[in-house]
Amino acid sequence: MKQTSNYFLLALLLTVPADAAVLNLVVTGYAAGSLPIFNTSTDIPGGGTSANTVAAPVGSFVDFTIGNADAIVGDEFLATNINTLPTVATLRVTISALSAGSEFMLARTSNSQGLTDVGTISFLLNGAANLAQSATLQFEWRNADNNALLGGADQFLITTYDIDFSQRNSIAVADYESLQFAEFTLLDSSTSAGITSIFDPDNTNAEFDNPLNGALIKTVAGDNTQTISVDKLDNAAGNQLYMFSFRSPSPLIPAAIPEPGTVTLAVMGAMALLRRRR
Repeated sequence: MKQTSNYFLLALLLTVPADAAVLNLVVTGYAAGSLPIFNTSTDIPGGGTSANTVAAPVGSFVDFTIGNADAIVGDEFLATNINTLPTVATLRVTISALSAGSEFMLARTSNSQGLTDVGTISFLLNGAANLAQSATLQFEWRNADNNALLGGADQFLITTYDIDFSQRNSIAVADYESLQFAEFTLLDSSTSAGITSIFDPDNTNAEFDNPLNGALIKTVAGDNTQTISVDKLDNAAGNQLYMFSFRSPSPLIPAAIPEPGTVTLAVMGAMALLRRRR
């Protein structure tokens, strides 16, 4: 009977599906024909200021070229060679909703204000000082040729950081598999009506290299579109700056992502256990 149970256990382990591949990506530039949305002629050197924002209608989008970050060895290589990485995907970011009177900046960041990281996306929401600002972004992962969705069962990591001054990011529960915060995080989260909000409850002023004000989202396998809304708690007024990156490990939050080989190792361990019991 013991032997039968052991083989049954092994059968269960063998039927556990391996994790989908988690793509390790970095923003390398803009796709042909895209329109970077900011009031300068070059990449934003930092998070940007209100002078960088422009008025653009709902439906405006930017197509970012995406490279394979596995080819990167350290930030020094990234900083000097990011534009030489071959394009493996395209990320289309569309403004699908925007509060009245708002302007925004949506651009590749070439240096995240002291974070010494490049290949991120900066999103700055700006408007009248006494009005609450909100927007909804749609991330759509497309193929390298930018003519169709990426497809496949891969997953993406989205690190959103610089969530401070009561700012909030919200994402549908159906769009993510897991959500990770740094240890001793200053952020909080809550879920209601199928939407999870990540927010700063204490109105703190975060530094750009402070992992306590960043969160890591691991998307659902095969989900090529995610929707992220940005606003402030209690409809507070004021500019909002967010940074998004897609690397593992994140410069701020090391990603504890199970590798596809984990299940294989478990099976091998079970087989070894069976051999010893014989």
